[in-house]
Amino acid sequence: MSEKQSKKQRKRQAKQTLPRSEYVVGHTAEMVSSITLQFEPSGQINILEIDPASLQRQVAYERQNKPDEKVLYSAPAKDFSHSQSRFADLQDQFDYLIAVDTNTVNGIHRGHRISVCSIYCLPDQLKSLSGEVPIMPVACYVIADPDHNAVAELLGWHLAITRHAANALQASKRVGLVVDHDRKSHIAINAGRTPYFGNHHLPEGLALVYASDKSTESIANAMLRYCHKSADRVKALVPDGSIESYLQYDPIRLGTAFCYPFGPEQTSLMKPGEK
Repeated sequence: MSEKQSKKQRKRQAKQTLPRSEYVVGHTAEMVSSITLQFEPSGQINILEIDPASLQRQVAYERQNKPDEKVLYSAPAKDFSHSQSRFADLQDQFDYLIAVDTNTVNGIHRGHRISVCSIYCLPDQLKSLSGEVPIMPVACYVIADPDHNAVAELLGWHLAITRHAANALQASKRVGLVVDHDRKSHIAINAGRTPYFGNHHLPEGLALVYASDKSTESIANAMLRYCHKSADRVKALVPDGSIESYLQYDPIRLGTAFCYPFGPEQTSLMKPGEK
């Protein structure tokens, strides 16, 4: 093992041993002078003054020489108890999980900023899953954008939502979209107060889940890591120009961006006709 590899391994092991904090956080819609705790016989814990849309279950650890925590996972929560496992919570809130990550190539290629969007999913409904859970590729896109200031991550979200979650949403299924971008805006986006891309608000039945690819301790983190590594593998083809041979399809236009499906396999969460 090289010295560089040894350092990476020590750093990875150190991160794995850092103690995690797991908690539910929420805030009130306005200033209050007191709060009211409510304990249900079921074990559910509520604070009546808290805005329900603001509740987030988070996993984080303290970072050395930095004032804030590193958040590894953040998902909508129903109450303050977090008595279930994270996966059980996701099973209660969603029928399907889909993850998307978009990585941008350094520099400009033929006048365009190039990014690679990779999308993975759990192919079956969450309620049916237990034990070892399969994570499957859904789609990959190469995004070429002459607007060098465009946020490619949001283009990736829009592709995942409109092209690969649409069938499930039309069947009134609940979909969790796992992402690693703009975590602090998730509450407002999930509540419908803020658009997620341009003037587009999240469709009914879909909510954002935050996960970092720096961890694999939850299924959401593992899905995001699959996306990140897949996008990096495709991204590695760009600097030498060989990417052109893979752009076999007409592009999808999103604003100024040209989005090219990478490879023939493009699937949805649900096949037409499924219930």
